[in-house]
Amino acid sequence: MSTTPDDPRIVYMPEDQILAASGHVDAMRNRWFSVHPERGLMFWQTERRRMGKLTGASPQCNSDEATARKLAQQLYPWAETRFYPLVLAPIDVSDWRD
Repeated sequence: MSTTPDDPRIVYMPEDQILAASGHVDAMRNRWFSVHPERGLMFWQTERRRMGKLTGASPQCNSDEATARKLAQQLYPWAETRFYPLVLAPIDVSDWRD
């Protein structure tokens, strides 16, 4: 099952923004990301109330290069797989409340 680059569940983080998030963030270290060559790093957002937003979206990455490449090949054959030593993504602290 592959997905098109325009799927509304995909949210992109431009590469020049990977260290721009501030406040409460998820710091992802040493990850292989699926990347659209022009739009940036890919995140999967399934919540309708957050469509188009990075907050709460699942990063499309893995710490293992082979796993990241295999998943990208199956899900996003049009994407590239790139390594990033650090990516900061915004989070909503209320997502972790009891």
